[in-house]
Amino acid sequence: MLLLLWLLPLAWPGVGSQRGEPLFTAVTSHVLPPDYDSNPTQLNYGVAVTDVDADGDLEIVVAGYNGPNLVLKYDRARQRLVNLAPDERSSPYYALRDRQGNAIGVTACDIDGDGREEIYFLNTNNAFSGEQ
Repeated sequence: MLLLLWLLPLAWPGVGSQRGEPLFTAVTSHVLPPDYDSNPTQLNYGVAVTDVDADGDLEIVVAGYNGPNLVLKYDRARQRLVNLAPDERSSPYYALRDRQGNAIGVTACDIDGDGREEIYFLNTNNAFSGEQ
């Protein structure tokens, strides 16, 4: 009984806890604000992290279902993510967009052993149970 009375203050709400600043802060609106090129309103079903442009920094490849796939890179000067695969045919990453593919997954892995990861998308192409 004496032990129970001794433990009771430790279990009392608020005792031993500190109220302070939150542990995490939401930065999405600053790092990835909504815009047509880098954060379009669309369904996205997967991400892979790899060094797309071979500069030693990792990029985020996002599988776009009802919109383009995205290749997001952190721009230190602007302090936000920008899309390396814009809607411009001159972009070296334009082919990764594949707007019509309806991607539901993406992965990056070095299949051929050359030291660079290849990017693979799982596309539905609107054929979930075969072509109609």
